[in-house]
Order: sequence, then structure tokens, then C-alpha cells
Amino acid sequence: MSSRVETRFGDVTAEQTRRLGAPASTRPVYGVDRSQGLTSQAKYVSGDLSRYKRLEPGMFAYNPMRLNIGSIGFCDSERTPGLVSSDYIVFSCRDDVLLPEYLRYYVLGPSWAQWTSSAGVGSVRSRIYYRELAMMPVSLPTIAEQRHVVQILRTLDDKIELNRNMNRTLESIARAIFESWFVDRDSSDGTTEHNSAERWPKVAFSETVQVLSGGTPRTSEPEFWGGGLPWYSVADAPSAGDVFVTDTEKTISSAGVESSAAQLVPDLTTIVSARGTVGKCALTGREMAFNQSCYGLRPMDQVGYYFTYFSTRNLVEELRRSAHGSVFSTITRDTLSTVCVHRPPSGLVAAFEREVGPLMQRILVAVEHSRALTLTRDALLPRLVSGDLAAAGATGLSPIGRH
Repeated sequence: MSSRVETRFGDVTAEQTRRLGAPASTRPVYGVDRSQGLTSQAKYVSGDLSRYKRLEPGMFAYNPMRLNIGSIGFCDSERTPGLVSSDYIVFSCRDDVLLPEYLRYYVLGPSWAQWTSSAGVGSVRSRIYYRELAMMPVSLPTIAEQRHVVQILRTLDDKIELNRNMNRTLESIARAIFESWFVDRDSSDGTTEHNSAERWPKVAFSETVQVLSGGTPRTSEPEFWGGGLPWYSVADAPSAGDVFVTDTEKTISSAGVESSAAQLVPDLTTIVSARGTVGKCALTGREMAFNQSCYGLRPMDQVGYYFTYFSTRNLVEELRRSAHGSVFSTITRDTLSTVCVHRPPSGLVAAFEREVGPLMQRILVAVEHSRALTLTRDALLPRLVSGDLAAAGATGLSPIGRH
């Protein structure tokens, strides 16, 4: 049986309030994001860093107005010691009773989410300061059992990260081939079509793709939501290198599609975000719908799905460069109609598809593998943090160490 200690959060953690004390620093200034945790760069940074709080490896940081929606960041051992806004709460663990790495997983579990979603003070926006967080009841296993839990879950996370690293490498190879053939126009594929690239016709980008619009079913109609059809928004944009999206945060039903402007697009459709967070690109790994803040792009001649994806990414970079420091706030159909691109010969595009197709398919397989690993981890996590170490046996993972 697992031996557990019932205690309060404030008894196993300590708030850290040490500030930088100088107006400037070479330390990175971190932000905290709900989906990413600790981010490498805060959105807004003051010109005077004196009051910014120090964040060391092993510490946690959060905005007291966003903890109730699951926004918290962990500074792991691979991070450079940094700073966070003076408005943030920073705390550390008493590592003789609570491993920081265990708490990193604990905050992803249901107990943490249930408590923080209902706690806090303030009539307009809920604020959870450390004094409130310190009152949260927690049930902790022994340090040895915490270490076992961390090893099991980290094994899965390490495999996911390995897939992501491989995908970043494969995607960079495919992108380098695209740039060599169609941007620098210097190919080693044996063709001569690159040498005549200056004679490629210049056309509007919209003449090379079919532009599809998205939509959102009425949120007040429950039967339109929770169906078996993925519904893409920019929140589902894949991590760098993963390229493909195969699963989405929200799903809709066939009735939701039929009742709205949403439409289903097949796999290998490029989706680009056009409003809000502009310019995020993804390739669909399966049939799905998407919201009205995005466009779906399909090659006009049904040849060149990967070419369309990399062309779209190249177009987004061109638009950013042409903004000359202005806010790159939207992409419209007029944008796609007024921006001109060179149209390469269809034979060259087909050769590119054959060249990069195996690379892209390996990325898709790895994305699907990572999705399966994530589902396994998410299913195991609440059982493991509640003390069910035997749950690891169902996956073939050792509760003692890594395979």
C-alpha cells in the first residue's frame, strides 16, 4: 500500500520574493502560457527590471489572475535562471517532502484543476495569491514513490520529445529542399527547369490554390458539439516541426457542419490562421473542419499538397517582412489575390512531392505516435498521482525505472 501524508500546500512549498534589484540583466525574461507553461520570452517586458522576480531551476511561477485556468510555469534544470514579472507569484518546493518534478505533473492532474478553478478572491476576475494557494489540501506519497511516478511519466514525455526532435529535423530538410528548388532555384534533381525560373509566370497566389473558408456552429446548441469531427482553431496549431494536425481540442457533429459555414476538408489541406494569431500553418492529417479565423488551401490542379504548405509558409514570411515593423494583423482573400508568386512547372512540383513525400509521411507517423503516447500519459497521470503505481503495469512501463 502507498504511504501518503495529508497536508497543506503551504507546508510543502515556500513563496520566493527575491527581486533582481538592478535595472538591467542578461537573464532571460520568461512568460507563462496556459498551453506551453513557461515560455522563452514574455510578451511585455519593462525597461526597468529592478522589481522583476528571480526564477531559478526547480521553481514555479504563475500570474495570480490566470492560475484558475491552468496557467503555471515550471523552470526545469535545463532552463537558464531567469526573471518573471513582479506581478507573478514564484514559489519553490521543500524537496525533502515534495519533488519539484512530481509537482510539475501534479498540477496537470484533476485535483489541482478542481481546486484552483473554484478558489481565489475578487468579484470580477478570480485571483489566487500564494496565501490562498497555501491553503490547498494535498495528499502526497513518499519521496521514493514520487520519484517512481516521475520516472514513469518522464519516460513517456522523453519519447514524445524524441519524436518532436526527429520531426523538426525532417521538416527542416523538406523546407531546405523547397527553398533550394523554388526560392534559390538551385536543384540537384537533374532537371533544367530551375535554370529557366525567370520565365516562370508570375500570378496571384490565389490563382494557385483553392481558398476555403471556415465557420463555427452555434455554441448554444449542444448537439452541434462533441461529435466525431475535429474542429481546428489556432489553439490546435502543431508544435514546430510537427507540421500535421490530427487531433483538435474541440470536435463538432455532422449537424454542426450542416448548420454552419464550417466545411469538411480532406487530409493534406493547408490551414493558415488569418486573424488573431496570424500566420500559423498546419497540414491536416485527416478530414476535419476549421473556424472562420482560418483559411483552408488546396492546390488548384490537385498536385502539390506539400508544395502548397511550404509555399504558404514562405508567403507568410514575405508578408511579415513587407509589414516593415507594422502589426501583421490579418490575412484576407484580397491579400491572397494581390500577392504575386512565380508558378513553377507542374512537372517540377510533382518531382518535389516525390522527393519530400517520404519525409512528410514519417513526420505524420511520428505525430500519430506522439498522440498515442500523450493519451497514455494523460490516462496514467491522475491514477499515478493518486497512488495507483500498479497502473503503470497496464502499459508495460516499470514503476521502478525506465526501459
